[in-house]
Amino acid sequence: MNKRTTAFAVAAALAAGWAIAAEAPKIADERVDILVKEIEQQQRAQQEGQPGAPQPDTAAIRKYALNQLQSVEVLKNAAIAAGLDKKPEIQARLANVQAELYAHAYTEHLSSQITVSDADIRRLYDSLASQVKLQHVKFDNEATANEALDLLRKGMSFPELMRRYPTDNGIQDAWMSVQQMPPEIAETVNGMTRGQIKPVKMPDGNFFIFKLADTRTDPDAPPFSQVKDMLAEQTKQQRVQEEIFKLLREHGVDPTM
Repeated sequence: MNKRTTAFAVAAALAAGWAIAAEAPKIADERVDILVKEIEQQQRAQQEGQPGAPQPDTAAIRKYALNQLQSVEVLKNAAIAAGLDKKPEIQARLANVQAELYAHAYTEHLSSQITVSDADIRRLYDSLASQVKLQHVKFDNEATANEALDLLRKGMSFPELMRRYPTDNGIQDAWMSVQQMPPEIAETVNGMTRGQIKPVKMPDGNFFIFKLADTRTDPDAPPFSQVKDMLAEQTKQQRVQEEIFKLLREHGVDPTM
């Protein structure tokens, strides 16, 4: 073999070696599948409400996802080679990301374990579509409110009570949604039946005596069948939140912050 042939052989071997060294990192199919699913979900969410929008191109998305994962894998390996994984700040950030991942996974797990019945959905629909006609009398101190309650127990009618204590009684004939009321009032009204009377102390120190004069279903409420799926998801998410709040409180964490 002459020198020129030898040189070409060496060059070819070196080229082959560089080709091997430049091979992209292998990525597990499961990692690609997860990223593809996330991208497709994002695209569908963006196209929601757009009739005729094209379906996600799974093949193109998979190619893009693989490229993205290979890119971050190369950079991750370079970071480790540079010793960045030993830095306390990087370790702390990694721990935060890991905790968020597990928290999200546990939330999804809870959601998959919770079942919602048609009766549950119907109760939510009825509460949202319910309207009430509420009469009330306002008092600025508890003693006067108790005095008024005693008069009702002795047989005074509510209209008479309203005339006896006419101060700032507001609108008495409007239909109102319970969902739009202050929490203190809504909680009281939800447990009342038509004609029932209950006192309520407000956070500002004022006292009210309420009478549930009438109830009805909002005539403008959408049909149950139209919103059933949305309400089912809403009910499920509410229960997930309740379970999470309970767990946090059991471990000394304030979930409302």
